[in-house]
Amino acid sequence: MVSVDAGARGFRFLRGLLGRRPGSRAEEGAGASSPEETEELPPLRIVQVDELKGDNAHSKAVIAYVEESGEYMYYVIEPRLSPEDAETLAKLKELLQYVVDAPRDRFKSRDEAEAYVEDGALKALAKFKIDVPRNRLEKVLYYLKRDTVGFGKIDVMMRDPYVEDVSCDGVGVPIYVWHKDFESIRSNVSFNTQEELNSVVLRLAYISGRAVSLANPILDATLPDGSRVNAVLGGQVATRGGSFTIRKFTEKPFTITELITKGTLDYYTAAYFWELIEHKRNIVIAGATASGKTTTLGALANFIHPDYKVVTIEDTRELRLYHQNWTPLLTRTSWGPEGRGEIDAFELLKASLRQRPDYIIVGEVRGQEAYALIQAMATGHGGLTTIHADDAEAVISRLSSPPISAPKQLIASSLDAIAMQRRIMINGRPARRVTDVSEVAGYDAPTDTVILRRVVSWDPASDRMEVAGESVLLPEIAEQRGISVDAVKREIEDKSDILRWMVSKRMLDFQDVASVLRSYYRDRISVLGRVRMELGPGARRARAQSIGGHIRLPRDRRAPALPGDRARQGLLPLARADHLLGLRAGRGACGPGADPRGRGARLRVDPGRGGHVRGGVRDGRRPPGQAPGPRTRAARPAPARARPPQPDGRAPEARPR
Repeated sequence: MVSVDAGARGFRFLRGLLGRRPGSRAEEGAGASSPEETEELPPLRIVQVDELKGDNAHSKAVIAYVEESGEYMYYVIEPRLSPEDAETLAKLKELLQYVVDAPRDRFKSRDEAEAYVEDGALKALAKFKIDVPRNRLEKVLYYLKRDTVGFGKIDVMMRDPYVEDVSCDGVGVPIYVWHKDFESIRSNVSFNTQEELNSVVLRLAYISGRAVSLANPILDATLPDGSRVNAVLGGQVATRGGSFTIRKFTEKPFTITELITKGTLDYYTAAYFWELIEHKRNIVIAGATASGKTTTLGALANFIHPDYKVVTIEDTRELRLYHQNWTPLLTRTSWGPEGRGEIDAFELLKASLRQRPDYIIVGEVRGQEAYALIQAMATGHGGLTTIHADDAEAVISRLSSPPISAPKQLIASSLDAIAMQRRIMINGRPARRVTDVSEVAGYDAPTDTVILRRVVSWDPASDRMEVAGESVLLPEIAEQRGISVDAVKREIEDKSDILRWMVSKRMLDFQDVASVLRSYYRDRISVLGRVRMELGPGARRARAQSIGGHIRLPRDRRAPALPGDRARQGLLPLARADHLLGLRAGRGACGPGADPRGRGARLRVDPGRGGHVRGGVRDGRRPPGQAPGPRTRAARPAPARARPPQPDGRAPEARPR
């Protein structure tokens, strides 16, 4: 955690700068409180400053730790508007309709729309001869673009790539955000009146091209960027005032290497899934809400062969594949009083089966679409999906019970593996782990039971993945390909080497991982040759410990990284505390005692409160004195070498291996 050491005067300045009490009254439309309305805040410890998309000069998203309540808070920092500025802003909004006349879908990007609004505002000021000083004009234009092109008070949250969900529960209630690093935290933003909140709901409906009214107060729609919004108009239905939840579309998906570095799964488990997916085996990822099922699903889906035809079906656009032959489909809710036009996952799944897909991926199964997916799996299509369940037995129970009601014999013949993922606490911080992997071993007709065999399990004491049993799928893959089971296991070792090499090269970006996977399927020998050369023989020998013919990889036992891997180690550069908006994102921020007159405050990492330790993986070196274990190689012919002739002139004999 980043802390700040400075005097009390600077701390008072920071407390005045960091906004108002959630729910305090302010100028309508201004989005910030005046100095007289500022709430005295408890002692704060600034943890991180998120890098926003777009304007970072006039707005900041700051994560702070409140010492008094012992909680993290999400602070939206925006410039203050004086009463004169608020009056100018209201007048500009009124005059803008006379000089700006363009549909929203005319613009290809937000920057283009903001430039158009700014140009119209300057024309309105000139036309009606309104004189605004330049230092005030920048602030007024920021709020004008925020409220007309953006999302108003929640615009900073919508531009923050580290915020996944934005949730408002009513009037005067703080807005909550789901942050990638801190999960659910309270913000300093709230709506003061029901009219103000309803105007936001109406704006969300307009942006999504839908209609909402007192007669039909529920909105379920998709924003142009792919984010999913569910809102209720305040009134008779929502007695606390309007409410909304926005599930943002993630432009930068998690990769398999990122999940490995975060400890969600290890090299062997990832390579094992890679082997199954390469051979079109069907996998279900189960877990509770917010356990990271869809994130893992998206990372594993990129193991699919790049030449395969893939169809994805989702409620909210979350999956992103590098495949060219990929058809993403989204469900659609009904509209109008008669509720027409709804297209659910079942309809999309039926349509996808006519497209001759190699793999069908359903974001989450809940009803009759699960039965159709199981039927598709049984007919030779590869399938990946997620489901809410507590364990592998509960997955079978849900699939075989209403409303899905799939016969257990059909489940046993179509489903191959079930992975359980859970949200746990490690060293006081939330984390996700694939806790066990079970294979469907068969069906017992007398007891009408699906036989499950656990092959991988997670040990909470050591935070390691342990091999729990012998696989039944690997012999099936070996028989299908006409090779030995040992050869299939060596392929898993090769895949784990590739994953280890990518992590060692810090290949965490989506495009980098996609490039390596594409190259592997195009020229496997070349990729493995480069990996083995750069990893070295020592690292390859120590990459795993053999247990029953399987692999158990060592885990990194160092302390977890500070959220986001954006904190700095040791002493951070000097920072000025004259205004928080002048800080560079990702540096930490000025806190207690920062000097407003310009003298710098030294920032440091507090190791006693979760100081950052770079995450990574062990390099797999052998303990001193341990002899290297035997290594089996894939049986492939070695290139012939020229040998000198024998002394008697005979041809040289082949050297036995």
